[in-house]
Amino acid sequence: DTSDDEINVTGSGSMQWDIIDQRLSWSATHSRNRQTGDTLQTDTPENQIDRTVFQTGPVLNYRFAGSNTLELGATWADNSFDDDELDSSSQTSVNVKYNRGISPLLEVGVTGNRSEVDVDSFSYTSQQLTADITARRKYFDVSLSVGPNQVERDDAPSSSSTSYSLSISGANAFGAWSLSANRQLTDTITGLAQSGNLPDPLVNGDTNFDQAANVERTRTEFSYSRTILPKRLTGQLSFSIDEQNFEDEQSDEKNMNGSASLTVYSASQKLSANLHQQWQRTEDQADTELLYERRTNLDIRYRINANLSLSLFASHVRRDEGPRTPGYQEDSVGIRLSLTL
Repeated sequence: DTSDDEINVTGSGSMQWDIIDQRLSWSATHSRNRQTGDTLQTDTPENQIDRTVFQTGPVLNYRFAGSNTLELGATWADNSFDDDELDSSSQTSVNVKYNRGISPLLEVGVTGNRSEVDVDSFSYTSQQLTADITARRKYFDVSLSVGPNQVERDDAPSSSSTSYSLSISGANAFGAWSLSANRQLTDTITGLAQSGNLPDPLVNGDTNFDQAANVERTRTEFSYSRTILPKRLTGQLSFSIDEQNFEDEQSDEKNMNGSASLTVYSASQKLSANLHQQWQRTEDQADTELLYERRTNLDIRYRINANLSLSLFASHVRRDEGPRTPGYQEDSVGIRLSLTL
């Protein structure tokens, strides 16, 4: 079977206002992207929706005597869909982060976050407190945050978990590498509370808009990058293990293992090309089914000037047929105009 052709308009923009240099700033982001509505179901065009997210808020940084710093932040976010049957939501978050420099190579701190989310049909509160440590060594840097994480919903049982975020990175004559591991409890209907360790907190694959549920997500990823031709050609490989445990329905668990490659070629200062390939194996424990998916994205970009660029992109998606899930193939091409103010 084939699906009807569609034209989708997506994009994003961001703004930061430095009110007081290195002390007080205000930022805002707006994005419109196309995502899978229910990640537990077949990824067909009928299961894809347009999502719009707007986030804004201030950040205040205060430096004490020595190397002690205090960061206070607040964020308001609005999350909406083009499908009226899905619940829109708004989120208000406040966070406090204190860091103390023990030495030029060691920092310790504590971070607290509280978010209140109002959805059309219910509301919930998310709280997280972590102890943080960052160490810089000769050949690598490491940072670790660990602490309790809790989600309290007014229409379902509360969930609690121990969250952590680990990041290790280094570089040598052969290239650069990084290892990240993250676990956090969040709610599938917004997906806005994820750690910065994850690829993109707005498009991170844990959103499950058709089934609002608490989800504990654990993701581990290793990546390696190297310059093949100086100023011309670079390559990157990554491998990931992603586990999603839906707390409200224990049978709905997903394990996703995958790999990806990114090749970047710069023909000149104005013309460049990116080739991104992904392979993913998904195990849906609810249906005891294995699915294999491959994605290829090509982006050719021409920078007209310092603020304006034009891109031609093409993508190919193919998923093999499973025992209960039909095979799926999608090809798309488009033009993207980017303006930086």
